[in-house]
Amino acid sequence: MFSVESAGYRSITEEIGNRKIIDSLYNASAGYLNKKNCPPQPEKYKKKLTLENYLIDWASAQSKPIVLLLDEIDSLYDDVLVSILRQLRNGFQIRPKRFPSTVALVGLRDVREYKTKVRPNEASLGSGSPFNIKAKSILFAPFFHKSFCFFYRFFFDISCSTDALPKKTR
Repeated sequence: MFSVESAGYRSITEEIGNRKIIDSLYNASAGYLNKKNCPPQPEKYKKKLTLENYLIDWASAQSKPIVLLLDEIDSLYDDVLVSILRQLRNGFQIRPKRFPSTVALVGLRDVREYKTKVRPNEASLGSGSPFNIKAKSILFAPFFHKSFCFFYRFFFDISCSTDALPKKTR
């Protein structure tokens, strides 16, 4: 999990927004992952630095699927928000081998409010709506350690051997 809040101000360009989000992801990953599983260093990146390209290259280099939680997604504004949502939608089509297999947008706003935040005078984002947001979203109660252990165990029960589970969740 990492925060995108560093890109959450109105006067930011899409290019700078992408860079700030990528820097935040890279910096946060060091606290959760070993060095071989971390995304590439942004300073050494050769392609056009967009979140989509960065995630494609990171996922392509991994042997296991990536689960990515973007916290404070509702702090993004206007073109930066639309750009990030569209990049995530584009990547969705090539997952799980070449893009994170699961992406969660975490924030205080209901996902249906994104379209209002981006284009307040229109009923929808039109054909370019990144997630086909219509009428429903899911609100989870706060997660506690016990909840996390339940979901973690469920994930490994359906995808891995229990030998990979930390001892506290067995």
